[in-house]
Amino acid sequence: MAVKTRGAAATASAPGFLARHSNVYLYVPNLIGYTRVALTTLSIAVAFDNMPLCLAAYFLSFVCDELDGRFARKFNQW
Repeated sequence: MAVKTRGAAATASAPGFLARHSNVYLYVPNLIGYTRVALTTLSIAVAFDNMPLCLAAYFLSFVCDELDGRFARKFNQW
């Protein structure tokens, strides 16, 4: 199965694991998304006990949301 790329730069900058492959569950943006879900769950779990940790985890989940889009475009994994 041929992999569509956006030119030679996309394949040159994404060797090995970072290139598109058949196991989409291990794409870098998906791994970041899993981290985002875990951070959101953590923030809900500690919301009433530890407010600074809740806010930090919730903020980091938003950062992960931004990063997964950037990495999806960078490594051609969407």
